[in-house]
Amino acid sequence: MSDERVIVILNRTAGRGRAARAEVALRSGLEAAGFAFEIRPTKCAGDGVRAARSALRSGATAVVAAGGDGTVNEVVEGLHGQGAPPDAPALAILPLGSGDDFAAAVGAPRDAVELVRAIRSGGRRRVDLGNVHWVDGSGGGRRVFCNGIGLGLEAEADLRAERLRFLRGLPLYATAVAWALLRPPRPLLRLAWRSLDGPSEEERRRCLLVAVGNGHRAGGGFRINPGALPDDGLLDLCIVGARSRWASLRALPGVLEGTHLSESGVRAARCTDLEVESEEPFALHADGEVLARAATRVEVSVIPGALNLVART
Repeated sequence: MSDERVIVILNRTAGRGRAARAEVALRSGLEAAGFAFEIRPTKCAGDGVRAARSALRSGATAVVAAGGDGTVNEVVEGLHGQGAPPDAPALAILPLGSGDDFAAAVGAPRDAVELVRAIRSGGRRRVDLGNVHWVDGSGGGRRVFCNGIGLGLEAEADLRAERLRFLRGLPLYATAVAWALLRPPRPLLRLAWRSLDGPSEEERRRCLLVAVGNGHRAGGGFRINPGALPDDGLLDLCIVGARSRWASLRALPGVLEGTHLSESGVRAARCTDLEVESEEPFALHADGEVLARAATRVEVSVIPGALNLVART
């Protein structure tokens, strides 16, 4: 019997049927490896956070987030949202969602067989997390994030993606973006950010979107911050100025290829923290999950090397 004690936090609704097949393979693999394990399905929003906090108290050595980016976000919030203890369990990711952008950024195991092999090998990797604090009409809140946050168009698209049940992956998010562009957001924002060694910078302008990336892509394949690395102690920032819906639609192929950063009205930077303020409310998401529909202030910061990640060897 292995000394590993594995808690699997599973979103059985993820992947439109893939989760059920993955659960069978994962259970079989963990049994064959001799791990003590428990599978804890999620049933509603917040279950992943609660299950991860319980795993912290139970002495688990590894926690598996089996689902999409939203499931991973909840599990990481449960493990790290209140500050992780030194002996916090390692996180393993089994990507089963529509986007799986953070899994792609960190090279997570692609299936249950690879995941069990990675846990057994003992391979670990330290990657960064981010922290976002927002203010809105209800007071606001705070959240840890893995892949990135976005305000403006990205968050508006996430709101619409929640209503598109017949698509998944890149087609889902491309359709949601096109829908959101029928009434593109253009809030007047004050943005201030600080790089690792350079001076603080500040801008004030109307924006279509602001995207902060720990990972290099969002929305199942949009390379919004193509140079972002999850272990460099920095967050990549992409600011896109307000433009017409037709200009925005024409720019989408460039975002898919990651060539949009050289376009007029686009600003890219790397930073350790960011502040955004506006008198005009804007939508905000973290890892594809909408946090606020009418935020007026956002503060973002990087947490270098915070996440102990199970890695393929």
